Amino acid sequence: MDDTQRRLGNLETSVNQISGDVREIKAVLPHLATKAELKEQLGEVQADLCAIKAVLPHLATKESVKALEVALEEVEGSLKEDSMALRAEMHARDTRNLMWLIGTAITMTSMAYSVARFVDRPAPHLTTAHSLSMPGHASSELIVARASEHPQHWVTCRRPSV
Repeated sequence: MDDTQRRLGNLETSVNQISGDVREIKAVLPHLATKAELKEQLGEVQADLCAIKAVLPHLATKESVKALEVALEEVEGSLKEDSMALRAEMHARDTRNLMWLIGTAITMTSMAYSVARFVDRPAPHLTTAHSLSMPGHASSELIVARASEHPQHWVTCRRPSV
């Protein structure tokens, strides 16, 4: 009987373990998907897979990406060459414009100096200069320089108002 008691004890332990497992399965069972729900999910996954298959041929491959990188490097190199040529041309144009500016400034300075020397000399035929006020115009004063006794030869200038 001892052997029977021992076996019976083992059987009870096994039954208790099985009943605990059954309880756990019953607790999880309501959360498991049904066959209909699985079919619905499978349909959605298949639709997503079809969409991916449709887009896949239009995606770039490693080779096409490498070819694009090489083409971009060539374009970048030609842009650098063009920009360097443009900078050199702009520098040459700036140098040319600067030389013209310096030449023009020297010419204008010498012309202004010549005119100033010519204008600065007193005219030998002007004998006297008078300051007159015009009647009714107190602020505008006239300077009359006489070259002769005849009024038609007089030179009149307005003095700038201050």
